[in-house]
Amino acid sequence: MPKVIFVGEESVKLIEDVIQEVGSTATVVVFGATKKHISFSELVKKSVDELNFKPTAARSINDIVAIMFSSGTTGLSKGICHTHFSLLRLDSKAMYLAPTSAKMFSSDSPYWNIFLFFLNHTIQSGVTQVVYPRFDPENPWAILNGKVTMAFLNICQLMMLCNTPKPDYIDTSSLDMILTGGSPVSKKQITKVRSQFPNALVRIIYGQSEVFQSIFCLDWSNPKHLEIMQKKPDSCGLPKLGINYKIVDLETGKPLGANQRGELRVKTEMQLSGYYNMDSSGIWDEDGWLKTGDYGYYDEDCCFYISDRIKEMFKYQYWHIVPAVLESILMTHPAVSRAVVIGIPHEIDDNHPMAVVQLRKNANATELKIRKYLDDQVEDRQRLRGGVKFVKSFPITTSQKVNRWKLKQMILKNEY
Repeated sequence: MPKVIFVGEESVKLIEDVIQEVGSTATVVVFGATKKHISFSELVKKSVDELNFKPTAARSINDIVAIMFSSGTTGLSKGICHTHFSLLRLDSKAMYLAPTSAKMFSSDSPYWNIFLFFLNHTIQSGVTQVVYPRFDPENPWAILNGKVTMAFLNICQLMMLCNTPKPDYIDTSSLDMILTGGSPVSKKQITKVRSQFPNALVRIIYGQSEVFQSIFCLDWSNPKHLEIMQKKPDSCGLPKLGINYKIVDLETGKPLGANQRGELRVKTEMQLSGYYNMDSSGIWDEDGWLKTGDYGYYDEDCCFYISDRIKEMFKYQYWHIVPAVLESILMTHPAVSRAVVIGIPHEIDDNHPMAVVQLRKNANATELKIRKYLDDQVEDRQRLRGGVKFVKSFPITTSQKVNRWKLKQMILKNEY
């Protein structure tokens, strides 16, 4: 049970109901106005009690220090337990950020370990972090107002920027690094981002909350790494010290070689100790390798690529369909704000790919045009045999990802 809960104004009623239901005595601190609880602005005022504060000493370096949550895109979120050891191994060089990242914008959520990483980075390096209440799809360029030098944005947000004319008052000349992650990114998407921001270094960061660091490395200060960023824009990077890697066959678990696709598994001391209050036996394979649940491969230069989440993949006949590949193409359509591809059950073919699309404001596109746009760029098995459905909005998880399980239920029940 928590002793203190920090909450935004819009969620106070929800938290009050939960506290009452579970019998908690937690103190509620509200980001905003409140007459019933403690406001954050009051909490941070100087107090004589601060002079007497003493932190609790850790009994063991292997004790749990933080619990973060999985995205919940394909089911319920899981509490991911990390130890003091993992946190202490995290330093400001873990993602090889440029020293010029003096004023950064980050769209990350406190649910993710990258939130704690950027918090550490800003404190250790004296970096100013720009904070906005919420990313506004109708005015996406607002986040870059104010001479931001580095930005971390997911690929959906970057595509919104690329598909929205830049206002005259926005000056991006100071922006020298763009980081993106959280979902697979295609070469076509990265190329589009680079054309929009020709003076910025664009990098893909790959990680997951189960490992308390970025899992791959591309160092902007290393000429060889810079060359890789240019030649292989869709690569997540090279292996890092302290992490072992393998790609295994989805059916047999047998290790695969270069350019063979399968599940990425890793072994490292910076991994979770387990899921909170849940059976964690299925996290690792019989040899102690962490199952990432991500589908990808590495090439002859040991550069790694992530294609999709295995749970989000589905089969059309005997072919594996990778939604992220199709979504990355759909997201380049000028009328599309967001697109998600799901498998619709079929009695003969197993599943048919269907695109669920949210159009940009004032944009028009028919199902026929969307289908033709994609079908002209993919193999026959990847075509949208399930059709296209248009929605006004998507069900979103707390970590701001699309809740694919809920979305599929909405479509199957015709409740969208």
